[in-house]
Amino acid sequence: MVAGTTFVVSIAAFYSYQVVRELILDNLKKNALLEMQRGADNIDQWLASKKIG
Repeated sequence: MVAGTTFVVSIAAFYSYQVVRELILDNLKKNALLEMQRGADNIDQWLASKKIG
């Protein structure tokens, strides 16, 4: 009984960890992409200001 309960809890914990890990990784990827896009926009604006001036 105790071994079965321990097994079930361990499996549940493992899958919970995997779900949370994937959510965190997805969030980090989205944030990294957003930072790259902002950086590219800043560079584009800087280049545009140099062409005008």
